[in-house]
Amino acid sequence: MLFVMFTQAEINRAGRVLRVSQEDAAASSILEDWMNLHAQFLTELVPRTVCDPFTIVSPKGITIAVSARPKRRVSILNKLQRFPALHLTKMQDIAGIRYVLYADDKELRDNITWITDFKKRLKEYFADCFDVVRVKDYIGEPKPDGYRGIHYILKYTSDDKFNNLQFELQVRTYYQHLWAMAVETVDMAYGYTLKTGGNDDAGWRDFFKLASMLIARLENAPVLPEYEDKDLATIKTELTTLGETGGYFAKLNALTKLPLAKTSENDFWLLNINVKNKQVNASPFNADVLDVMREFCGIKEKTAPYINGDAHIVIASAKGFRDIVEAYPSYFLDVVKFLAMVRG
Repeated sequence: MLFVMFTQAEINRAGRVLRVSQEDAAASSILEDWMNLHAQFLTELVPRTVCDPFTIVSPKGITIAVSARPKRRVSILNKLQRFPALHLTKMQDIAGIRYVLYADDKELRDNITWITDFKKRLKEYFADCFDVVRVKDYIGEPKPDGYRGIHYILKYTSDDKFNNLQFELQVRTYYQHLWAMAVETVDMAYGYTLKTGGNDDAGWRDFFKLASMLIARLENAPVLPEYEDKDLATIKTELTTLGETGGYFAKLNALTKLPLAKTSENDFWLLNINVKNKQVNASPFNADVLDVMREFCGIKEKTAPYINGDAHIVIASAKGFRDIVEAYPSYFLDVVKFLAMVRG
């Protein structure tokens, strides 16, 4: 079956080539077309389905902030290298949507048992339009590093060019989202790869795992087995001690939230972040120039600053700039709310 102008075999072959040579022109061209197809799928087709993820009805007492973005070229290449057996056509998160769930009162924040019913309702809701390939509940069973959230892999079946394309839906509570974004911020600001299980010579992983368990206790949610005999007060004491003696609180405090002065309510934003100089350029644009912006990002991501991590560029979608900042605080080096939460 054909995707754009390439077969699955050609797309997978391009992925294998890019593992060895990231600048191979022919393979890069195939990857860019594959990425563009997913971006078009995410921004044009998915919102037109009768079970549109962008108009989901939230549970009573809960507000859902919805955001979406296609996976960046550098992230795809890194994932291909981390998983040598992964075929490019089997990468399930090239298109991604995220729900961040805000509880309206403390009782809901302190007891997220409602999320079990919400998880079931989401699966039933999406089954009308997509094949529910997989559901991973990392709230019920946190990852060993402390990551928590629920991930859905949803596949579209049709007779058009989008046939068999997939997208990942991530569902997080607000506290879980702050944690995940803080991990990304440390990776971006200090040059680590904690999110993908990479380098950690400063011991950040222990700090973040303990912070995650603090949040789990705050939410009355399952913790990792090694923390089952520790209550909230004990975990908070241990985290405070580690954060102070290990210098983690100081390093987080040293991150400067990038200045914001945007009020536009555009749905699409181009975020161009210079980590080294702590500068961000956030530019709103309309859907009619989406293809041009995708091409611009593709060109930028092949240049040295974006390859070596000194800069990042991404297209993101949300209902206005304020929601962009809430959805992606890591792009603004913003850990203020995370720090306030874990320090109490």
